Amino acid sequence: MHRLKTFAFFAGLTAWITAAVAEPLDGDFVIEPDMSKVSYKLIHKFHEVVGVSRAIEGRAVLTKGEGRVMVRIPVGTFDSGNKNRDAHAKEVLEAHKHPYVVFKGAISPDSAQTDLLHIKGTLLFHGVEKPIELDVALVQKEPHVALRLSFPVSLDEHSVERPSLLFVKVDDRIMIEGELAFTTQSR
Repeated sequence: MHRLKTFAFFAGLTAWITAAVAEPLDGDFVIEPDMSKVSYKLIHKFHEVVGVSRAIEGRAVLTKGEGRVMVRIPVGTFDSGNKNRDAHAKEVLEAHKHPYVVFKGAISPDSAQTDLLHIKGTLLFHGVEKPIELDVALVQKEPHVALRLSFPVSLDEHSVERPSLLFVKVDDRIMIEGELAFTTQSR
């Protein structure tokens, strides 16, 4: 009898926790730039380069876990720790003509019940817009909604002339990683 009561208690507790976690996100959210960052990793045969930006703007509007999200980052704000390299990156990416990297997407209503959000959208990079699908990890709900993301981007598909060092071009694929913190927008 004691085992049955213990089982019933834990079954009830598990159901309560599952229901609390499974509540869909609702609201109008904006990115907290001080708590967010996005980085790229570019690989060359002789070394790798990581550039980081915290100058992130974005908004998400969710109703019952379904909604839209938009994030944009000024190309010129990525810092690799090497001013010459960053200046060359701005030149190669034609930051004067294409000043922002922009992602716009729709959050799947089915995914908002879990800690993995499925987002279909478009990535505008170097003036070329491509469809993209992301699985973004929901790592925190309170006091901010925090998301972790990681996905590859092809430089060739976005018409970026890949830089070379010692006649060897950088890899076509760069990895984008980020942690984005959203907070409820005041109305």
